[in-house]
Amino acid sequence: EELLVDFTGERVAIGRPLAVLYAPELVTAEEELLQAHRTRDAQPALYQAAR
Repeated sequence: EELLVDFTGERVAIGRPLAVLYAPELVTAEEELLQAHRTRDAQPALYQAAR
């Protein structure tokens, strides 16, 4: 985890990251979401049945 701005009120450019975060729970959730997306594309009938 890292804060990429130096002080409150610092001007930043559009698109510039403000911080870098790492949370194992978010990584796991992202992996599950990506897997669900792949399943939807590869097996649409299974995806529809699961809905």
